[in-house]
Amino acid sequence: MATVEASVPSAEPQEEGESTEDKVEVVFAIENSSEDVKDLFSLSDSVQKLKEYLSQKFGNSSDTFILSLDGETLSNNATVDQFGVVAGSSIELQVKILTPLALPVSKEEEEEEKLKKEKEREEEELGYDERIFTVQVRLAQEMKELLVKMEKARIKKPFLGGYRDKQTGQEYHHASAQTLPRRKPDTGIAMFERDTQTVFTRNCYQQVMVDAATQMNQTGCYITSVTDKIKIPGPYETADEYHGKILKKIIILQSHWRRWLATKYVNAVREEKLMRELWEREEALRKQREREARRKAEFERRMNPRTKKDFDLLYHALEMWRKDELERINNTTAGPERKAALCMLLEQEATLIASIGRHKVVADVENQDKQVKQFLEAVNTQHTLLFYATFPTFTYTKSTLAITKTAESDLRYLIENIWAGQSAVSGEKDLFELILVRWNITEHWSPWNCILLTTDEARAHVKLDDPEKAYSSQFTDKIRQRHILARNYFTQIPGMMEEMSTKVKELPLPRPKERIIVVRQHPQEQHQQLTVDSN
Repeated sequence: MATVEASVPSAEPQEEGESTEDKVEVVFAIENSSEDVKDLFSLSDSVQKLKEYLSQKFGNSSDTFILSLDGETLSNNATVDQFGVVAGSSIELQVKILTPLALPVSKEEEEEEKLKKEKEREEEELGYDERIFTVQVRLAQEMKELLVKMEKARIKKPFLGGYRDKQTGQEYHHASAQTLPRRKPDTGIAMFERDTQTVFTRNCYQQVMVDAATQMNQTGCYITSVTDKIKIPGPYETADEYHGKILKKIIILQSHWRRWLATKYVNAVREEKLMRELWEREEALRKQREREARRKAEFERRMNPRTKKDFDLLYHALEMWRKDELERINNTTAGPERKAALCMLLEQEATLIASIGRHKVVADVENQDKQVKQFLEAVNTQHTLLFYATFPTFTYTKSTLAITKTAESDLRYLIENIWAGQSAVSGEKDLFELILVRWNITEHWSPWNCILLTTDEARAHVKLDDPEKAYSSQFTDKIRQRHILARNYFTQIPGMMEEMSTKVKELPLPRPKERIIVVRQHPQEQHQQLTVDSN
């Protein structure tokens, strides 16, 4: 704001030689004005004296001035020292007026304003700007210069329509009257009419409380300002401060948003954990039920054998029992006592073989009757007979190495001696859960490219493209050592390497989207191959 030094003496002018140490500079910020007024006052001066100072300065009554400080209206009895200022300092007071205030104007400004008004009046009476310029035209094959006067009307002419030539495209507009509207003579008397002061609103909402927005304080027209509010500007805010405030708000919003995302993620992980624990419990119960079912089926097979595999199992168990008994007799007895024990062992073995033979005869009769019955049913329903070839222990596909040449004893040695009869990862020793799969899926199966795992571990292992990178270095070193032992053992078998090398060259590698692993199921069931998707 511009500041105007006070040109009117204060209510009590300062005497000669009076000290200014107890004086305070008071700056009056006049409402709706770009100029301020300031002067020196004593600390003991009252607000009423300040109003009288303004009244003498501007020629208005002191009651028309309302002084306020920080939005609070000051009473007339309050003094300057109650404003919290000390001598030699300054204070700014807001001045609100109830009638228009005429600020002092210098003589130069008054003369400039008069010249401006006279010029505008002359131009308004003329109605247009005149300009004269020379134009060269061709008349009777001669060039002549003509003086042309251009009239530029100050008023905006209305558009009255016209027409356009279809051939040339030239547009022609209808002309309006050139006569200026009649101007009322200026009598020098201010005219106040109800029609000019009243505005009829038409569903228009405004912030002001008065109905007519054109009204103002004039002589004979009073507008109350009781409902008006004084707005005090706040501290200045720089661009950096503004953007910093916005950044703080953004950080707050982002923190709440990220907290919501984190809460959502934790809830999802918690739910997944609960589902995983539930699945693990159900899986453990399932495996336990399967073990119990296998034990029960194994006991039933030993007590009531029906198939050739059942009787092979009994003969194998009998042979193992005989070897154990023979070793015990040789270690604990000698001489006649040993011969007697061997005779008794022979009698027991013959009794057991005879018992197994009787069961086998009965089972053969039952199986024969069952096969005949099934054949008749198949013929009766006109179904095509399908014959399946089964292997005693494993079923192999073309994508696996042709290890059908490998004897059962060699496979037993591979499982029991090389892999210690347990999973290389979890140490599971249940043979019904163990599977021999390839160590490197991109290569053919061989005793030195295999690993013994459980069914679940095998499903996860066949999805690995490079097991050397997936497992730890200690684990891969252990697997590599097992492969070295297997290679050293199987290369000593005559013709083993030549046979396997020939078969490897003839067999294609498995497709990248399909991994074949060999699954050993329940001995009572038929063995099958399991296809696991590498994805």
